[in-house]
Amino acid sequence: PGVDGANGRMQMFLWNYPNNADGDFDNGIIAHEYGHGWSTRLTGGPANSSCLGNAEQGGEGWSDYLALMLTTPWSTLTPTVANASIRRGVGTYAFDQPTTGNGVRAKPYSYDLAINDFKYSDIATFAIPHGVGSIWAAMIWDMTWEIIMQDNFIDPNIYNTPANILDMKGNVAALKLVNEGLRLQACSPSFVQARDAILQADQLLFGGRYRCAIGKAFARRGLGLYASTGASSNDRIVIEDFTPLSGPGLSSPLSASLCNNQPFNYTATVGVSGTYTYNWTRAVVSGISNAAGSGTSAAVNETLVNTTTGPVTVKYIFTVSPDLCGGTPSPQTVTVVVNPSVTPTVGTYAICQNAN
Repeated sequence: PGVDGANGRMQMFLWNYPNNADGDFDNGIIAHEYGHGWSTRLTGGPANSSCLGNAEQGGEGWSDYLALMLTTPWSTLTPTVANASIRRGVGTYAFDQPTTGNGVRAKPYSYDLAINDFKYSDIATFAIPHGVGSIWAAMIWDMTWEIIMQDNFIDPNIYNTPANILDMKGNVAALKLVNEGLRLQACSPSFVQARDAILQADQLLFGGRYRCAIGKAFARRGLGLYASTGASSNDRIVIEDFTPLSGPGLSSPLSASLCNNQPFNYTATVGVSGTYTYNWTRAVVSGISNAAGSGTSAAVNETLVNTTTGPVTVKYIFTVSPDLCGGTPSPQTVTVVVNPSVTPTVGTYAICQNAN
């Protein structure tokens, strides 16, 4: 599709296997192709339709996900692992298969890892863009069911939009988070950036209500706390990790920039109500004259001294207890760049009276 205001084009195709099926009769294919307009126009803003061309991006996955969400008979399901594990293929009509068939992907979608075991590291070998996209779809399909099971609720009408956004639950809340994640994520997003955009949407819309469910879903497929896209979102080199996210996350700024000898006054906060214990540490850093530091409160009040002629990065490591996700609190980093003092240099000049 083009930018907002320009005509888009959808192509469903005639499928030559096995019965020359017309893709226009497969609701999943129609929803999938429509989904490209959805993800392309939301990512990077309405005036930019070229943000989903990098190697590690979930464009085909968002389309598969939309097909799943709009064709699932929600009124027949219950918020259970058994229902989450039902096999769901995309494009099954075109292949003359039941809805539990593989469809156009290597495996059907399912919460059950024995049925669909796609994980983050598969980016190294899966075809671009459809194979890579199917990994992303598997992740956010799992996320949808984690949210459903947390709320113990499925809205039978996926198009239901409560007047109060906080009344969104289950499958409707999951679809809302995916939609808003598209709006928040960067152009040419990696899987990590797309995940973090969903987490940000959860914080903005629901105050972090689904952080643990979101983190669990992504971690079980290798996009955990310490997963990394590496140096670029346009290659196949990623670092997989299965560590669940902890909660709550810091809602205070995670970065700051200071001048040499300028006091760093910082108070860590979280966006979830409750009583929490804060601890922080700061290691010795080359170029900073301060000894190592630590604290047992949310507040940091230090004056950092940069002894170099260039900026030096200092990291404060916070832990917040208790962990809302039921595990061990994970460290959260606040990065501070300490810039050097500026020393003016005055040159020496020879001046002759009446000289030109």
